[in-house]
Amino acid sequence: MIYSKIWASVQFGNLSNDAKLLYIGTITLADDEGRLNGNPAYLRGQILPYDEKITVADVRKLLKEISD
Repeated sequence: MIYSKIWASVQFGNLSNDAKLLYIGTITLADDEGRLNGNPAYLRGQILPYDEKITVADVRKLLKEISD
């Protein structure tokens, strides 16, 4: 479950919209222990399968944005 106060978070608010979407998508894919496959190609295929303008390289950059 995504905590509603995420929208008031400065760190989350400073992310690009694509990074926000990817971040929330990773939460939905994680198992009960919070683990998931972090491969950019996998994440693109699972979270953004119909967004042809976002490449695997873009997902790699978004993951870096989130981790920074």
